[in-house]
Amino acid sequence: MSRKEDSYQLRKWSILARRNAKGICECCNTFVGFRNLNTHHANCYRYYPEERFLQSNAVCLCYKCHEGLHNIYKINWHYKTTRDDYERFKKIVNLHR
Repeated sequence: MSRKEDSYQLRKWSILARRNAKGICECCNTFVGFRNLNTHHANCYRYYPEERFLQSNAVCLCYKCHEGLHNIYKINWHYKTTRDDYERFKKIVNLHR
């Protein structure tokens, strides 16, 4: 897949995920609107390339939760994140509500 096709598929994946979330952060359940959601790969696409464009691998988060998730797990290109990491983070967020 070319970079252009890859970018198109990623954009399409993100738009569909945000539309399905209806503007609500899946972590803190706050309504932030369609444009203020960040689409996150639950299982990082570097280590799970076959899941990159699957809707089941999409998690829509508000900016605060997305930043928090990246900060707590020091997520970067080299860190192998999974849906379990996201679920643990979600529990932490909900404990502090």
